[in-house]
Amino acid sequence: PDHECVCFPATNTPSGISIPSLSSASPYPITFSVSGLDADVTRIEVIISGYTHVDITDVGMILKAPNSNTALLIGRAGNSGQSASGANVTLNNYSGTLWNGYSSGTYSNDPYAYRSMSWNASGLPDYTATQSGNPSSTFVGMSAAAANGTWELYIQDFGINGGGSIASVTLCLCDYIN
Repeated sequence: PDHECVCFPATNTPSGISIPSLSSASPYPITFSVSGLDADVTRIEVIISGYTHVDITDVGMILKAPNSNTALLIGRAGNSGQSASGANVTLNNYSGTLWNGYSSGTYSNDPYAYRSMSWNASGLPDYTATQSGNPSSTFVGMSAAAANGTWELYIQDFGINGGGSIASVTLCLCDYIN
């Protein structure tokens, strides 16, 4: 079967996204207003344009659906000291290749990405909390979610090596069509 996708740009990032060292991204969270969908979501894509960071292993991202389900997109991916410069990345729940943290292309969210990251009781990145609140490591559970509403993307820098930025982010939700 084919997929029909509808894409929604972030609603609160007119000047892009700043990722300061040892801090939450600004804005935080990044929001997407989803409306008009009438079918269950079977595929989810997050398109990140112009991703730049001094040390890719410092960054973690999770996506939160309107029904409060969360999925880890990336968490300290790649090798320490590796930088990203202007990468254009699509992260999804169906590609087989994991993102290395710096190359442009289409990749799967990392089901093992939460290594050495901390999350608060709400399942959101928190570099001062314990790991007891890890979110789901995949998009499992989001596919049948009621997709209309506000989606949120949480980005956190966990390191002291320097910050980064993202030019834009888009959320695409897809369903099966015959």
